[in-house]
Amino acid sequence: MSARLPTKPPPEIQRRCVVCRERDAAEAMLRVVRTPSGGVECGRTEGRGAYLHHGDCLIAALRRPQRILGALRLPPTQQHIVCLRDLLGGESEADPPA
Repeated sequence: MSARLPTKPPPEIQRRCVVCRERDAAEAMLRVVRTPSGGVECGRTEGRGAYLHHGDCLIAALRRPQRILGALRLPPTQQHIVCLRDLLGGESEADPPA
């Protein structure tokens, strides 16, 4: 009988922050999603997504939401900017995942 080869753990999924452009583990970042209906949500939902770090990058995104809207391929309309600020404003008060 042949011995089983040890298996490697799966590689950690890396994503790039749209604000600081640094790569990090996807689990440690916040995902903002453009839904198929044209809305904006956070989390692991279906649609075009953009990742950003908690903390300084999240605060910078609140100041200049055009960066995230551009990554989501949404026009920087006042409605989208207000929606994104409302969405991320609640996330900035939450603690990042451990």
